[in-house]
Amino acid sequence: MFVVGIDGGGTKTAVQVMSLSGTPQGDRVFGPLNSNGGSEEQVKNTLQEVLAWLDKPNRGLSNCDMICIGTAGISNPKTEALIRNVFVAGGYSGKLMLVGDQEAALYGALGKPAGAVLIAGTGSICYGRTEDGRTARCGGWGNKIDDEGSGYALGRDALTAIVRAHDGRAPKTVLTELVFQQLDIGNIPELIRFTYDEATQKKEIAQLAPLVATALQQEDAAAVQIVRKACDELALLAETVVEKLQLENDEMALIGSILNQNERIRKGVEKRLYKRFPTLRCIKERYTPSMGAALMAKDAYIKGRNKNA
Repeated sequence: MFVVGIDGGGTKTAVQVMSLSGTPQGDRVFGPLNSNGGSEEQVKNTLQEVLAWLDKPNRGLSNCDMICIGTAGISNPKTEALIRNVFVAGGYSGKLMLVGDQEAALYGALGKPAGAVLIAGTGSICYGRTEDGRTARCGGWGNKIDDEGSGYALGRDALTAIVRAHDGRAPKTVLTELVFQQLDIGNIPELIRFTYDEATQKKEIAQLAPLVATALQQEDAAAVQIVRKACDELALLAETVVEKLQLENDEMALIGSILNQNERIRKGVEKRLYKRFPTLRCIKERYTPSMGAALMAKDAYIKGRNKNA
């Protein structure tokens, strides 16, 4: 018998199999499971592939006691119904637990259900939970109105710096050459076409974020300003959740590509948080979000079993 944790994202879906004693028994990565904006067909295809893998002869779907899925958009009733229908049609008869991706990320990053997690990847969000079950979130409202401090925001701000420098509203920036080279373009009109082309996805804007770090190594004024803004915004997300839940003596995991790969941003955020909350403990993630989802499935199953005993 086993449980499964699934971390569904816009670019990939990570699956973790775990025994009821908490021992990892296998993992695999599948295609996107973007339940918040992706097509229904895409969601179905990915989940069907997951079910087929879980139903391998040496494992068997009938031996799965519980599956926990952490993904964005799960509060949408249509999304929940779609996922449940796919699992039923695929022959799964065990228990199914659906949670927000930030919940699975918290459980995985801390290895426990209480504390906080600050996530800065393509998007950004902070989520916290107390020992008695109170929760709070800040950010995560999407790139059109939010996601400050994220990879998308860094990429967008780099584009802004380039056109401002072109106009003469700001000094020249090395970001111009770096971005032009990565996008294989040679002038501002081409940059504008890329930016406003309907085919340009937010992840393509976010992929410009590492160039800000490159420019920062040269102490480019625009890059310095962009990074300072990102640090302020990410720290504000975290500070708001800590204050709401009084988590100043707890742990906060800093995760996601921006916080993992950009040392200046990570240290900048930590500096701001420690200044405000000296007893807060900022850590790197202990486990992956898919492992967090698996731990949630295991704990929920055991709790339910003990309750019915």
